[in-house]
Amino acid sequence: MLLDCANNTKNLFVRDGAQISTTTSGPGDAGALTINASESVQLIGTSNSTLDNSQKRSVVSAATSGTGKGGTLTVDTKNLLVRDGAAISTSTTGAGDAGSLTVNASESVQLIGTSNNGQF
Repeated sequence: MLLDCANNTKNLFVRDGAQISTTTSGPGDAGALTINASESVQLIGTSNSTLDNSQKRSVVSAATSGTGKGGTLTVDTKNLLVRDGAAISTSTTGAGDAGSLTVNASESVQLIGTSNNGQF
């Protein structure tokens, strides 16, 4: 089943390893993810796992690992900030095509820094 998701807000914060994503791992296509934030979208940092000493990055993504197409990812905002190892992406690790990424930022786009341990 194809499901589209829209997030409408003034400010969206994704931090400390949090994730928002649309994915598929089979023959079906991933849904579309649209973020409408009238002021800002901020993706910041990573979280540390105490179990295996790994880091999980803060991510907004659309992906496929199967034969289905990856979802489209659209961000509409004034200001986009991605920093300290966080990421915004579309990807494929399977036979399906990756989805498209569209960023409409009317004032600024900032991509800054790496994670504390340099992994991301």
